[in-house]
Amino acid sequence: IVLSEKAFRYVEEKMEQLYKEPQTSDIVRRHILESAVRSPKEWHLEEIKKAYARDDKEWKMTGVFGMGHSQGFEKEIMEALDDESSDVHLEAIYAAGRQELNSAWPHVQNILEDENSPKELLIAAINVSASINPEESVEYLGQYSGSTDDDIVEAAEEAMQLATILLDEFDEEDEEDEN
Repeated sequence: IVLSEKAFRYVEEKMEQLYKEPQTSDIVRRHILESAVRSPKEWHLEEIKKAYARDDKEWKMTGVFGMGHSQGFEKEIMEALDDESSDVHLEAIYAAGRQELNSAWPHVQNILEDENSPKELLIAAINVSASINPEESVEYLGQYSGSTDDDIVEAAEEAMQLATILLDEFDEEDEEDEN
């Protein structure tokens, strides 16, 4: 479905209104926030902070998801990488990848090096590695392309393709800077 600009703005306004209505259920509010942050507005930043601060795993996950789509949350994403909840931790890995947080590389690298990393966590680390540190990720991705697990192989191959593209772009930028 393609929306006109006018229709899109109308939907955005209605989502904000519904989000702010006290009788709207938490699950609906969470889904609204998760959808809305893909087209950032001022009101999202405060709601992301509130969601993350709540003592509720689902809301914290929503907050971390929002941080991955909004600037200015590096500290919170890094903090969420150490969250006790595996779900929040996983969401923080993806948020770090979306934000291309190089400061998250040691955390991702540890997951890639740990033979006992849970599969879901390992795949997340593989998926974001190229976005966070394309140069160093290549050495890790190669070892996973030979895995016996098809999901891991697929993630590694996709990440390797992204790393190659990013490294080629960096090389082109360096050449332009030299000229």
